[in-house]
Amino acid sequence: MSSFVSERTVEFYLVPRFKALLSAKYSYVLPFFYWKTREGNALSHSDEFPTRVTTCAMFPRRPKVHGEHLAMTVNSEVYLMSEHLAEAGIPTFLGFPDVEAFSRFADDFKCLWFSPNSKRREYTLHQIGPKNGVMEGTTLIGPFESERAIHEHIEANAKQQTWCTLLDLLFEAHSKISQDDMIRTRFRFGPPYKPVYFVMW
Repeated sequence: MSSFVSERTVEFYLVPRFKALLSAKYSYVLPFFYWKTREGNALSHSDEFPTRVTTCAMFPRRPKVHGEHLAMTVNSEVYLMSEHLAEAGIPTFLGFPDVEAFSRFADDFKCLWFSPNSKRREYTLHQIGPKNGVMEGTTLIGPFESERAIHEHIEANAKQQTWCTLLDLLFEAHSKISQDDMIRTRFRFGPPYKPVYFVMW
């Protein structure tokens, strides 16, 4: 099984699409990447956001060629992080571009959106079926059929909170995963996969 693109490149194409999807419901959608010494610092805490905001996270997933099909892998670190974020009232999504070659990003390609649904913290491989569905495994919700389904999932799983509370919760979640034995013993600089966050109101 091989791939032709990195998660960072996939991120460039997924973030604008996911933002547009969220903008169908929310007046303001701000994507950001969390660093505790930047977005999480004292200056950021003093920002004047509305009283309460809603937040979700999105991990870009790169397509991999698996025989005649595309496949998506979900690493144990992603399951672990989504578990910590769920406890903080931040639902997690996985974005998957349905492309079989890098040049296909130049066209109007389809994106598939999933949500982790497992606390097993084990690496999983998901073969993408002919109708853009996951052919095996029950560790994911999705692909979501519509924008409305994604909005409903956020409403059911997200907690509205102040910007300052959100930053405190992100600090706690990122600290927890960095100290987890699965991460600490394998990765010197913290988890290798980090989500893009979207704050909305």
